[in-house]
Amino acid sequence: MVGLAKVSERYSRRSHVMMAQVTFKIFFTNLRAMTAIVSAMFAMIFMLFYEPVFTPYIVAQKWIDQDKVGYTLAIGCFTYAVGSPLVGMLCAKIQRKYITLMAFFLCGLSLFIFGPSPSFGFTPSLAFTLVGIGMLGFSVAFLFVPLLPEIISSVAEKEGLENSPFLADKASGIYNGAYGIGNCLAPIIGGAITAAKISKEGNNKTKGFPFTCDVMAFASIGFGVLYFLLAILPGLIGGNKVSKYSNREDKLTADLGAGAVDNSLTIEFEANRAGQLNDSNRQTGTTK
Repeated sequence: MVGLAKVSERYSRRSHVMMAQVTFKIFFTNLRAMTAIVSAMFAMIFMLFYEPVFTPYIVAQKWIDQDKVGYTLAIGCFTYAVGSPLVGMLCAKIQRKYITLMAFFLCGLSLFIFGPSPSFGFTPSLAFTLVGIGMLGFSVAFLFVPLLPEIISSVAEKEGLENSPFLADKASGIYNGAYGIGNCLAPIIGGAITAAKISKEGNNKTKGFPFTCDVMAFASIGFGVLYFLLAILPGLIGGNKVSKYSNREDKLTADLGAGAVDNSLTIEFEANRAGQLNDSNRQTGTTK
């Protein structure tokens, strides 16, 4: 039992070192991770800016009664729900950063249709708007699904860390914080832009929403270009930088300090526990 206790102590020490390795600093000083975090915030802005202004617009167009507008809003949520598992499968075949890049451009296209876009001379139409909100929900699935794994993997690869619960917990907290900030900003920005346009057009409530969709569409495409420059282009030019540790176990062993022994301690713990139990059973059989 003494041997089992020693291994248990080493396993506990290993967990504490893994937890100490994961600080907020390693997220905020990682360009790939920060790009994904900011992307999550902007994705929420592009997704939710229309919430305070969509209902007055569609009612002013006399397309749908106010008490039925919820059905149109549900279309985007439905396509988001359907698209998310599909994007999850797609992430196994295509690098996540490329899926995110495609998502910003798809989001821009969706918003041009959602308005529909006065910049391109589209005539306001309920059909355009319904197709646009459906495409927007689908494009947001392309944004949200890859971002959290991208944050985790970018930090793990750069720092030479294991993909541990400690890393996932902090990454999830930061990701959801960015998500929440986007939720706060989206209706404020959408409402302000729409109100300014309506005021400029002589209080014409049918002019503000399409204009705001155009602004957000161009912003989404612009952010897609910025994402390419920050998250993809450096890797294409300089290649992937390798951690100074040959593998994550080397990193952990270094942090454990001099004389630390590491090959999977979890496996060793289980093996020794099984051995101790077998010894105990043999002793019991001898006593009998």
